[in-house]
Amino acid sequence: MQTIDIIISVSEIVLFIALTVLAIYLIISLNKITASVSNIETEISKTTERLAPVIVNLSATINEVNSIADTAKQELKKIESLNNSITETGHKILDNIESVNSHIGKYIHNSAGFISAVSTGVKTFSEKMKGNKQYEKA
Repeated sequence: MQTIDIIISVSEIVLFIALTVLAIYLIISLNKITASVSNIETEISKTTERLAPVIVNLSATINEVNSIADTAKQELKKIESLNNSITETGHKILDNIESVNSHIGKYIHNSAGFISAVSTGVKTFSEKMKGNKQYEKA
């Protein structure tokens, strides 16, 4: 039985040595993982520090763009109002021109008739006068 005890003792020693090597490997691996996580944490902190001013500048830029957009909207409303006012004034002017043209057209038509009548009357009078002179000479 001594051989079996020796084999068991040797097996136990080998097993403890293997467990020790495994424990040392796990400790080294965990240290490497911890170092990597620490490096990642440091990089994230540096990135966060560098991003903070960018975020502040971006926020200021967004506020300026919003202000510009609001101003543009207000100016556009003013332009639309001015355009509507100009359009209404233009329509009123056209209506007034049409009204003036219709009134003047009546007077021009009446005046043209009057001038035509006077012209015809003068022509007829002139022809009658010429006709009377011919009878007087004879």
